[in-house]
Amino acid sequence: MILGEIDAWVKSNLINNQTGEVLRRRYDFDIAPQPKAAPQTPPKPAPIQTAAPAPKATPAPAPMPPRLTLLQTLTSEASIKIYLYLGAFFVIAAAAILGAVVPELRVPILILGTFIFGGLAVLIKKRLPQPSFALFIVFSFLLTITANSLEQSLRVTFDYGEPVTAGYWVVVFFMMTVIWSGGTRLYESRLFSITAFGSLALAMYRIGDVFDAQGEFYILMEGIAALAGLAGASLLTRWRDEKFSLPLFLAAQALQILLLAFSISIFGINVVDPSDLSLWHLAGFLVWGLASVFFVFSNGLRPFFAFPGSRRERSSPCPGSSPPLSISKALGRPSSSSCGGFSLLPSAKPCIESNAPKSSACPYCWRPCPAWRWRS
Repeated sequence: MILGEIDAWVKSNLINNQTGEVLRRRYDFDIAPQPKAAPQTPPKPAPIQTAAPAPKATPAPAPMPPRLTLLQTLTSEASIKIYLYLGAFFVIAAAAILGAVVPELRVPILILGTFIFGGLAVLIKKRLPQPSFALFIVFSFLLTITANSLEQSLRVTFDYGEPVTAGYWVVVFFMMTVIWSGGTRLYESRLFSITAFGSLALAMYRIGDVFDAQGEFYILMEGIAALAGLAGASLLTRWRDEKFSLPLFLAAQALQILLLAFSISIFGINVVDPSDLSLWHLAGFLVWGLASVFFVFSNGLRPFFAFPGSRRERSSPCPGSSPPLSISKALGRPSSSSCGGFSLLPSAKPCIESNAPKSSACPYCWRPCPAWRWRS
């Protein structure tokens, strides 16, 4: 555009050719052909490369715990417990040796030590439960040693006979039963429940020595102890749980089974022994009567295989099916389409229908019959 104007000026003689040439050279950039830009092709998208999975990092090995020094090992909690029980053992051994070597100081020192250990065990229970438990164990051992030493001293002094000695031990074992029962409650320990039951069994056994009784009387007394142990297991179950009362429950079961075995043996011996008084057979009858009560109570506490009738999987007739005709005739009762006119026990009252369900056992099938109840 500028060059065109310069040419027009030259043609109109406004400027000479030389000046026009100078101006053209000065402004000749405007007519230089501009290079055409080459068309740009869009860049091809680079292929997407999937990243290779990173190798799993292997966990570094756990560093080894630092080895304890000798001082740390000696002052650790496990070592302190070992020292505690070793000290308790040495105290018991020292008391036994003292009781055997020095007769004059034996009883006073043992009584004093027993009261000290028992009192400390109770006083430090809240602040130091583990040492308190160890002290109570020492107190338990000292209690038996002290009782034995005291009995020997009393026998030498008063020169009494065996029945008085047996009565003394009956009192001592009953006291131990109470003490160890308290230990069961104080320390929540199953061990003390077993020791209390053992002490009760020994007390009942020594009652037979007081009366110089026959074997049947001993078994009868032990049967009462087994029943008391089962009652204790029931109390422990209500207080804690079934797991806590299981050792006492098993101990009572084992004692009852042994008693029945001994009862059968004694009965077999007495049958062929003409010198035996038949009155003692009444004690054997009571033993088996208590055993029946024991196992019924035991099944109520923990059902087991010996009483399958108490479980629902037994296929027995229930209300709506009549009992066998032979059993009805034997009992002198008419057969019925329900259990209302039938009972295995002559003293049992017939059951009648009730709209309010009540859990009671059918006297024929020994299963819960919710739609029936006993007539009051």
